[in-house]
Amino acid sequence: MTCGVWTRRTVVGATAVRLRVRTRLGRAVAMRNLRLLEVALIRKGWRCLWFHTPQPRLWVYAGSGAREVGTLVTVRAVRGGWCYYRSSAGLRRPVASCGDVGVAAELLDAHLKARLFPGTFPG
Repeated sequence: MTCGVWTRRTVVGATAVRLRVRTRLGRAVAMRNLRLLEVALIRKGWRCLWFHTPQPRLWVYAGSGAREVGTLVTVRAVRGGWCYYRSSAGLRRPVASCGDVGVAAELLDAHLKARLFPGTFPG
């Protein structure tokens, strides 16, 4: 019985390692997906700032007057594709799949409006 549990943990651990490696090596894919999200968010009136770290990140904020109110978005590999993550929420809950740029932009828009105007928009 113990051997079965150990094997399952090894398989799950190996999958996690493969996803981390795919995230690291897929920098071009991550950049492309973040560019698509950037265009959608700019159309909604948000501003974006790029951080070119080993894993590209996109800071989304309201403007020069409220630069400290924003969220950091990153792209990570998951089983079956890629997902957008808010770095402040941790890596347990993805925002949306990279195939759903419109949905991701809507969810980030709602999140940022709730942070900018806490009493007006539901969080």
